[in-house]
Amino acid sequence: MTDLHRGLGQAEGRIVALERNITEINDSLKMQGDRLGNIERMLAETKGGWKVLAAAGSIGAGLMALVIKLFPFIPIGR
Repeated sequence: MTDLHRGLGQAEGRIVALERNITEINDSLKMQGDRLGNIERMLAETKGGWKVLAAAGSIGAGLMALVIKLFPFIPIGR
């Protein structure tokens, strides 16, 4: 009976350790999922920001090109 009790005690200890490890793994996966969600949200915000920045740059470049093209026709100091 002593060997049986010792074996059961060892098995119980291993089961408790496995349960603890599974709980830690689940917590870690949940934290990683939260981090991934934050990263996805930031990328979505950045994606929209780049579009606005590209549009503003294009409009500014177009207006500057127009000013440079029309500059010779502006009578300044003549």
